[in-house]
Amino acid sequence: MEKQKRTNQPPKGVVRGVLLLGTALLLSMIRGVTDLDSAGLGEAYMPLLIGGFLLFLLFSLFLLWKIYRGREWARITHLGLFTFSLISSMGETVTWFDSAPSFFWLYVMETLLVIGGFVLLFQRKSSQWFMK
Repeated sequence: MEKQKRTNQPPKGVVRGVLLLGTALLLSMIRGVTDLDSAGLGEAYMPLLIGGFLLFLLFSLFLLWKIYRGREWARITHLGLFTFSLISSMGETVTWFDSAPSFFWLYVMETLLVIGGFVLLFQRKSSQWFMK
């Protein structure tokens, strides 16, 4: 029984990939909170925005946990959501480069962390573990 528990442990690539994705999530949340301050939205919208933030955070943490536990669907879902997010935010990212360079570089760091995380999650050893 002890041997079976060890084989269920994720490979190092999966652990490191999840850590990189978690770090990118943290940077994303920091950027989002900072962006809320600069957006100048009224206080009436704050509960709605905070609620959305919390739902996003919980869903993202749920996906990361499921990836760590070896769920292939979570890995594919996270990749799909990241790809959609990357494509849909291209225009906004270009404007950040001019108006708020710190947001731009934070976004670049997030993107590089996520790409690195997915490279680790889709390595041969990691993919074989997900298929078990």
